[in-house]
Amino acid sequence: MARSKSLIGLALFCVAAGALAANAPDSAVAVRHSDKQSPTPSVAVNGLGSPVSANTLQHYSGGGLVQNNMNITGTVSNDTTSHVTTGDNTLTGDAFSNAAGLPSVVQNTGNNVLIQTGVIVNVQLKP
Repeated sequence: MARSKSLIGLALFCVAAGALAANAPDSAVAVRHSDKQSPTPSVAVNGLGSPVSANTLQHYSGGGLVQNNMNITGTVSNDTTSHVTTGDNTLTGDAFSNAAGLPSVVQNTGNNVLIQTGVIVNVQLKP
């Protein structure tokens, strides 16, 4: 569930960023040309439109406060196990060869175990 929420949050961020870029003010190009020369030349990327100035990006900034909070709780109690055989966990050299995004791996060879994992992704785009 936590992983799904993280992926949904990241997807919503990407959609919001695309919407903001699509709704950039008409003066963005004029602002870019009126700013002083930047040390690195701006490069247009196919599908993303024209680059905008740092001032334009600042206009759309979400602010300086980043607050992350994750509370994961769980309980395992009164469990018994007898005459069990645990398995093997094996990762080969190609285990993550096609991994993309934010892979999360949890391995367990025990019994009566509560495994919890969570990911907070904070993406900041700075000029």
